[in-house]
Amino acid sequence: MVYNLGFDKFWARDDLNDPNAFLGYLACDEFSMLKPITEWIKADPVRDPKEKVSNGADARPFFLTILCSVTHDPYEVPEWFATPAKGPVERYRQAIFYTDKFLAPRAYSIIMFGALFCTLAVKFFHSRRIGLVNEYFGWILADIAVLLGIEVVLVAVCFRWPWRWVIRAACVIAAVVCTWSVMNAGWLIRTGTQILPTVLLPLFRDPLNTLLIIGVNLVKMPAVAVILLGPSAVALAFFFFVLAKPMPPA
Repeated sequence: MVYNLGFDKFWARDDLNDPNAFLGYLACDEFSMLKPITEWIKADPVRDPKEKVSNGADARPFFLTILCSVTHDPYEVPEWFATPAKGPVERYRQAIFYTDKFLAPRAYSIIMFGALFCTLAVKFFHSRRIGLVNEYFGWILADIAVLLGIEVVLVAVCFRWPWRWVIRAACVIAAVVCTWSVMNAGWLIRTGTQILPTVLLPLFRDPLNTLLIIGVNLVKMPAVAVILLGPSAVALAFFFFVLAKPMPPA
């Protein structure tokens, strides 16, 4: 993928068992990555006195992209760098501080090799709404509103044509998804984090291990088990009861 985008060099941490490495989403913002990029700059200096274009700029410019994923949720910095902050805003500020410290040596390397006067530096930050209220209203409630709207339409259609099994099945599926969104909101209120839909994939791929993990965590947190499993079990039981009711003759 990287080479298809036009890059000829790519560095990342590839030893996932290295306890000294801090692995981000792309494993590129660990301090050990400073060395290979610095060596790359040294191996092919940007400024070459023998190669100058007419306007005096460098004849061999380069394009360097640095992916600093530590500023992405959940904003975790390595333990050797600092004690992880607790609140989301504090964690985000700490992640920015880590990124500044990470970029400073690399910027210094570029200055040392004389490329500053013709260097264009662009710094993008991944930003988002921070805080429980913003998270709740920005994501979860929007999902619930859309899904409940679908559910209302399906229920109305089900009342109009109650003998259509497909419509009743769609109604149950929509109810399950709505239940998932409500569970997600409850989990967000309880823990301050979302349950991403991707966690559903292992349930179908490896149900035994998934159920074991869920069971162990719910034993440790009985209150969460009651909050999540109680309402969802009642809702699912009701809608599956509706689905299983005998159909009137067409």
